Amino acid sequence: MSKIDELIAELCPDGVEFRHLWELTTWDKKFNAVDNIKQPKVLKYHYLLASELKPLVVPGGDIKLLTTNTSDLWTNSDLAGERVSEGEVIAIPWGGNPNVQYFKGRFLTADNRIATSNDTAILDNKYLYYFLLNNLDLLGSYYRGSGIKHPSMAKVLDIKIPIPPLEVQREIVRILDSFTELEAELEAELEAELEARKKQYEYYRDAMLSGSKGDVVALSEVSDFQNGFAFKSSKFKADGSSILRITNIQDERIDLGKLVYFDANDYKENLERYKAANGDIVIAMSGATTGKVGVLSDMDAVYINQRVGKFMPKTDSIDKRYLFHYLVSKKNYLYNAAGGGAQPNLSTESIKSMQILLPSMDEQRRISAVLDNLHKLTGSISEGLPAELAARRKQYEYYRNKLLTFKEK
Repeated sequence: MSKIDELIAELCPDGVEFRHLWELTTWDKKFNAVDNIKQPKVLKYHYLLASELKPLVVPGGDIKLLTTNTSDLWTNSDLAGERVSEGEVIAIPWGGNPNVQYFKGRFLTADNRIATSNDTAILDNKYLYYFLLNNLDLLGSYYRGSGIKHPSMAKVLDIKIPIPPLEVQREIVRILDSFTELEAELEAELEAELEARKKQYEYYRDAMLSGSKGDVVALSEVSDFQNGFAFKSSKFKADGSSILRITNIQDERIDLGKLVYFDANDYKENLERYKAANGDIVIAMSGATTGKVGVLSDMDAVYINQRVGKFMPKTDSIDKRYLFHYLVSKKNYLYNAAGGGAQPNLSTESIKSMQILLPSMDEQRRISAVLDNLHKLTGSISEGLPAELAARRKQYEYYRNKLLTFKEK
């Protein structure tokens, strides 16, 4: 029997009392549609706009910036001035998407609704935080509105919470804190492993691509290149053929973003040369992803727009996978060639004139095979990272729910 089971068996074998939040907590405002008897007092705080919080952020600060979303932002006493509040609080956003935050110490707050326990000998604040986190779906159902959603505080304050003895609450908090710490450690370990694999791939890629013997030629000698076409937004349709609008390309991992549709018959020109199919190497020509390269996979043929270009390697001159790895190694060069800055823009000529080291075909294939294996390993870790984290989070949520489920006395 675990310690928590022993405590429950000893202290509350017949169940626990359930009480409303309004009976046990004090909030930061008087709420409409809430009887005065449910809010005999309030605790006022100084609220700041998001635009006012942003300039206050400093590294190494000791005053928490309690934004309306979960964040890890801090400021210092010089910047905070007399607006600082202090206490052990739970915060939910007044507008937007529901979330729950816990903090103990000095803080500045955005427009949150803030609660604290009336008596921590009856209701532990951290226990309250975990209870609300475990009931986030219920809390979210009280957020209503056509634009920015706001919570019905009358319903929030009427939520009933199980109140086991304080020793049980503290043991639950200890267990869930440990789970949270383990999850953070696992995430850090997995991300460190992924970063190490990426660096390993980049090291061997750059060493192999620069250390080979061969001729240096213009890219146009070994590969044709096709930029996308300027589509007309007035011709968009609900269905039909599609234009590829790439929002993120990075080392073969492509987020397609939004696919827009049109009818090719609406255009007088022949659009076949703008088609891209599985296995085609594509590159972002403008925007934040400029210079990043990817390979299309697991999709029907699409048409590329002017923000995207595709390579058509001459297979008797260059190995397709060698070209892919070489282009990925030059993404910084390509970004700079596009002018960098806020609005980079690659030209077709700058791509065609790029110089490429061309070893023998056998050497190209050998390099491709090695780099493909390293790339695949990096990709499997990258794909496994969110899956592993999701599995751990489900496990954590399962145990959190079990710990916070009580029989009502």
